[in-house]
Amino acid sequence: MKTLTLILGNGVTIDLMSHLKLAEQINVRNLFARGDEIEWPSHNGFSGFLTYKNCPNLVSLGITPNTPPETAAIIFEKIITCANFYSYRSKNQSDEEKNIYIRAYLELVEYLRSLFIWYDKIFVESDWKKNISTWNWLNFLKSAQKKYEKINIITLNYDIYLERILKNEGIEFQTSQIDKEQGKKITIFKPHGSISFVSSVEPTQTETMPDYFISYKFKDPLTPSDIKTSYEDLEQKRLINTIIPPYGDSTRYQQSWSRLILEKAIASAKNSETIIISGISYWHVDRLEVDKILLSAEEDCNITKINPSSNPIFDAVLQSRFSRYQQYRSSSILQELIK
Repeated sequence: MKTLTLILGNGVTIDLMSHLKLAEQINVRNLFARGDEIEWPSHNGFSGFLTYKNCPNLVSLGITPNTPPETAAIIFEKIITCANFYSYRSKNQSDEEKNIYIRAYLELVEYLRSLFIWYDKIFVESDWKKNISTWNWLNFLKSAQKKYEKINIITLNYDIYLERILKNEGIEFQTSQIDKEQGKKITIFKPHGSISFVSSVEPTQTETMPDYFISYKFKDPLTPSDIKTSYEDLEQKRLINTIIPPYGDSTRYQQSWSRLILEKAIASAKNSETIIISGISYWHVDRLEVDKILLSAEEDCNITKINPSSNPIFDAVLQSRFSRYQQYRSSSILQELIK
């Protein structure tokens, strides 16, 4: 079976927003730049999400809309690394609930969900459909459908722009481990979660928009049966959070939805004839998962990386394993790759 695997990161979303001229409204380069504009989900009216009132631990550590991106990245990494470290400990986490980094992590998870739902509303209300037909990745996928029997899309993004685009084009897909109907040519794997992952239990009217608060406790991991996909009224859905922040380790929970999706993603790359990687930073704290996927691939597969600012360490890793590795700066090369 001719199989194509795409491994996509934030760079593909940046490429899309640049193409659609939406980069200023939907800023995915600096996730905190518009944090004070994100509405706090509550009956009590507007209140900026990334403010001391609502996220005292994030703000105390230095994460604000005015924080320079380079500084925010360092604080961000500290928060995630501490959460990864503590999550491997026993279930007795009373001390961890007092830890400012753990409390900031739990604020961050809630913030990211609200941020990307807010961005999704901006996207839906824009005129994106007018210019989407010329996006390189869409035209590539249309052609790939004819060439390959199976297409796997492994993405660490929470957004659902790609899913919305596929739906608009009438291209069928399924989400691994979450959608009950399987067997379609395109499978999307989202081991770090998605804003489209909502509770499989329908909310009652009183549960739809409760008075909102952040619980400073690590919750038991959800299983796939707890989750379904939805693309409408996301801010109104039953509030569960399936967001694992960038550089968070999705393998830390046994039998959780994230671990199972990652296992399926690793297996999907094993027999791929062609692998294309784009928008993956390969920073040291997300390397483990990317490495597991790539180590499952055959050494003689056709592997390509597209990134305008290539990570030389990632290049070295790929060169050391794959003799057919090629690298390019722009998604415009996709037109040639599908010939």
